Amino acid sequence: MKTKPEFFGQDRTNIPAVRTDLLALAEAQPDDHWAALIDAAFDYPAPDASPYWSRGINCYGGPAYEGLRKAAPILVPLDPVYDQAFLTRLLRHCHDRPMVSFLASRFDLNTLCQSWEPLHWITAIDHQKMLLRLADTRILAELPRILEPSQWAAFAAPVTQWAVVNRSGRLTPLPLPAPDAAKASSIHLLHEQLAALLSAAEPDNILALIVDSMSDILPQDLPGSRAYAMVSDSCALARKHEVTNWADVVSLSVAAFLTEGKTNQNESLTAYLARKQWPPGDLGTSLVSESFL
Repeated sequence: MKTKPEFFGQDRTNIPAVRTDLLALAEAQPDDHWAALIDAAFDYPAPDASPYWSRGINCYGGPAYEGLRKAAPILVPLDPVYDQAFLTRLLRHCHDRPMVSFLASRFDLNTLCQSWEPLHWITAIDHQKMLLRLADTRILAELPRILEPSQWAAFAAPVTQWAVVNRSGRLTPLPLPAPDAAKASSIHLLHEQLAALLSAAEPDNILALIVDSMSDILPQDLPGSRAYAMVSDSCALARKHEVTNWADVVSLSVAAFLTEGKTNQNESLTAYLARKQWPPGDLGTSLVSESFL
């Protein structure tokens, strides 16, 4: 059976631009330990066939992560100055998947990995345990905003540079705490933090649903970053008008694809959403009957 192509709301990596930007960062801090941080979950169940596996340090090596090694964050030692061929191979492998960032640390990479070991399992409401997908750049890019300063410092204080390959396929640096910032020993998310993390993930979840079940509505050759932006705008529109039913939020995203994003800017639709005159879960039908589609 033919499998559907992966689609993550991200453009293909601009390899020359990433290499140039990373080289500039590395030349500015030549004495630090550089690495690529790879999310092996994107290559599950066979990350051992990837170009990084044999070179990397598995961040789920401890007993608390038994059985998760093939879906782990992998720290891959890298010399951005002299390892250009491997860097290119790595970027081509990751292509348009949100699975790679680059960092430098004043500590050796084994020490950095060990400092992270108590942090991957986090707790939230009622102390429920869950994995924090640190190496997934969709999540990583949100952590400086969502985590408390001491929580972010637990990951990032030992790091002197950290840049993600963003949705446009370019490098974006993450804000870093001071090296001597107070560090949390474990991470417990407050209700507001968990809500913010779930809200940040909502456009990607909706996009995955649409790609899986109705991919024919995506305009041909639509860049991944543009598809993500359209869904993100629909989610923002839903939040603004307190549209909380999941099916209704999905319907707004579907409408955006069917109209090339015009419904996200439609003032008449904005007024209709404010009136809330449709049965919850039935917004898609109402968008058709009210001639928005």
